[in-house]
Amino acid sequence: LLVAPLDEVIIAKSRLAPRQRIREAMRRHFESYRQEARIMGLIEHVSRYDPEINALRIARHERYTERVAESIRQLQRRKLADPKLDPQVAAAALGALTFRFAELWLVQGVVKCTLEQGIDQLSRIFENALRIRDPQPKA
Repeated sequence: LLVAPLDEVIIAKSRLAPRQRIREAMRRHFESYRQEARIMGLIEHVSRYDPEINALRIARHERYTERVAESIRQLQRRKLADPKLDPQVAAAALGALTFRFAELWLVQGVVKCTLEQGIDQLSRIFENALRIRDPQPKA
């Protein structure tokens, strides 16, 4: 459901710089989450009591984590992200942050911010956590 918007930007061979890709991925993720907020809230709630729904939710998280981890590995190979980060752990942590933030913000209304503020702040957190560097211009 919500992995596709992120995959299209983060994983795809994009011509966008890493910072732009992260921001575009956040935009697509939060716009999609906002459109599906009621069902996402229900899924999160039911998953705590229904093992089958929880297994589906965990499988989604694992797919997302692996895809983002591969993207982090690619950035590390290109010397655009912190080489000391474990891509799997970083992807899992950032994924948990992103989905929980979206739930608190767009489902529960606990976080008060505009769409642009949410995109900007989560993008900055991703960029800072990964220590994203801009690619050097080719001579």
